[in-house]
Amino acid sequence: MEEEDDDVLPTLEDDEEVNVEDDSLFEKNLLQWAPDRKDGAIVAMALGNNTILVATDKHKLFMLTNDGNTAKGRSPKKDVLYEESCTKYAHAKKKKEFEIPKKFIGSEKNQIHKIFMDWNCNHILVTYESDANVYINVQKAAKPMQLTKCKGLVIESVVWDEHGLTKTNTGVIVFGTTDGGIYEMIIGEKEKHFAKLYDLTTCRVPNANEPNKIFHESKTSVRVCGLHIEYLASKDEGSGPLSRASVASRAQNVGLGAGRNSEMLQQRVAMLGNTGFIDNDSDEDEPSVKRSGAATGTSTVVSSAPERKQSMSSAKETGAKLQFYVVAIIPNRMYEFIGGPTLHALFRAYDNKPEFKEIPGSFILNTFCYVCVCV
Repeated sequence: MEEEDDDVLPTLEDDEEVNVEDDSLFEKNLLQWAPDRKDGAIVAMALGNNTILVATDKHKLFMLTNDGNTAKGRSPKKDVLYEESCTKYAHAKKKKEFEIPKKFIGSEKNQIHKIFMDWNCNHILVTYESDANVYINVQKAAKPMQLTKCKGLVIESVVWDEHGLTKTNTGVIVFGTTDGGIYEMIIGEKEKHFAKLYDLTTCRVPNANEPNKIFHESKTSVRVCGLHIEYLASKDEGSGPLSRASVASRAQNVGLGAGRNSEMLQQRVAMLGNTGFIDNDSDEDEPSVKRSGAATGTSTVVSSAPERKQSMSSAKETGAKLQFYVVAIIPNRMYEFIGGPTLHALFRAYDNKPEFKEIPGSFILNTFCYVCVCV
């Protein structure tokens, strides 16, 4: 007697047996909106709180809000193509529209690479394929601001400082670039602060005196396709080193995102540990020591977390003893950084001595999808 295989997933031929209405986690609906022909084709998207941000190849941005309703039937727009098998589409209302000035773009061939938006939909970053980065404050409805200090950088991933964000100030923005750089900046009425934190190409901090080592082959891509930052809490604040980690930020539009609560963080750490990315084995008995997922296997003491609403920009060298947990992803490696009390101090501790895990080329995309589902 053959045993029934319970692990077989339904295929396209089994769609009649799958009850989509029972899937309360996700529901796929077609969006009842499309840009006019004069506005160009969609090239990038970003998500916020009940809001979709869409960018087109005509350098226009549209903020769409979803009213939460769905309808059956075909879209009334005749110039929008839909699959006949899909009968649901979501209502969308255009909230705001922005246009990037041509003087910021340089060449007409220079296209938008990615767009980023914070969860509250107050701040927008637009990065181009070549030599242009633009900031937009949504609430002030101000004209787009060219980020001159980011000139020449192509932003690949962004982490917003949730507790430092206001309607007029971004708090600390940490971002990774296509050439392996990790930077921080603060934007208010103007570019208030900009600094480089780390370079994954050389694994050095800025202005390092020692000669660089070669950590990557010349053909290896070092684009920072994922960034993740958490505050860390000590053992005495919960049931584990990360059990009550205060969320510092949520990564947008990247492979890894900051968790909304500690349970999700533990799930992601456990998942990565099961796949071999994080070394969960520890010979230490001290409850305040967390074994990092580094190739060197070093241990780092996790200090007590400060006030819940502590932001990345409010800790000083002589002030709160803040500890950060940073994960940076490039296509074939996952880097981990643990320390503080500032981001600069954290990365200085890893100058010329990076800690990373090699990622199998065929596994990284699956990992990103899995983590995105957990966020």
